[in-house]
Amino acid sequence: MDGYAFIDGIFKSLTMMIGALAWPASIFGIVWLFRQKLNALLPSLILKHKDWQISFGLDKAEEQAKQLPPPPKDVTLVMPSYEEQRRELEFARESPQGAIVVKSSRLEIAVREFAKAVGALRPDMPFTALIELLKDNKLADEKTLKLLGELEAVGALARHGLSEPTWYDAMRYQILANQMIDRFTVAVAAAKMPPPGPIPQGTP
Repeated sequence: MDGYAFIDGIFKSLTMMIGALAWPASIFGIVWLFRQKLNALLPSLILKHKDWQISFGLDKAEEQAKQLPPPPKDVTLVMPSYEEQRRELEFARESPQGAIVVKSSRLEIAVREFAKAVGALRPDMPFTALIELLKDNKLADEKTLKLLGELEAVGALARHGLSEPTWYDAMRYQILANQMIDRFTVAVAAAKMPPPGPIPQGTP
């Protein structure tokens, strides 16, 4: 019997007792009898819920990544080299949680660099607040910001040890985060370009 069936059985038993006008003392007796089992089981169920959140969040993030606007025609996104991808895959296999934490940190750095380049970065601003600031000031498109939000949520679960991602989860996260890092790196370079000077007279 798995954890969910165990808890379901307890609640069915309670319902039957209440329906039969069982004394409250009997209900307390059941809770007392199974309290140790419940205490051991609930953390596991909570953890499984967090793992489901990671999988669902990555599913949503992948769908949003497909809808991202294409980069300008004169801009080529440079993804990690084959060797870098191989190292990241090995890290994902060795430590899925650590791989997500590291990539999440690098993604945050890339976004903060962009915010700094456009003059929107405020000291000690949490990453979630920074994403909202980019949204409020229309400094990034809606699909990009939704994808950032999903990746941050998955990263936060890993950072706080509230999940047990698989190597496949970590690999999916790395791919999505690399796309975002590349886009924001290009945006930083564009933001730092000097504005065009005045057009000389007589120039068509």
